[in-house]
Amino acid sequence: MKSLVFTFCFIAQAGFGFCQQLPQVGLQFGLDTLNEDARVDYINNNFYAIYSVGFQNAISLSEYAQLISAKNSWSEREGYSFICQGIATYLHGDYEAALRAVPDP
Repeated sequence: MKSLVFTFCFIAQAGFGFCQQLPQVGLQFGLDTLNEDARVDYINNNFYAIYSVGFQNAISLSEYAQLISAKNSWSEREGYSFICQGIATYLHGDYEAALRAVPDP
């Protein structure tokens, strides 16, 4: 029952634009089995392992973590996700986009 409710809420949120769907690479790391809180923590705590698999993976997952953090008003986690997104974008070679990944104060 919990998984049905979680699935419904997740789909409804994605449909209303509150957050984006878990990137496909998230399934590779087993993120589909975690709740939002644990997903964001996993992405932020294992960021370097994620970007070593591929920069685009790191960019999409850190963006996902940032959106989930913003939706839940987790400002510290949101800030860390912005940092991770900026690092991956910069190392990928898109320097202008890396600057845009950092929010204005």
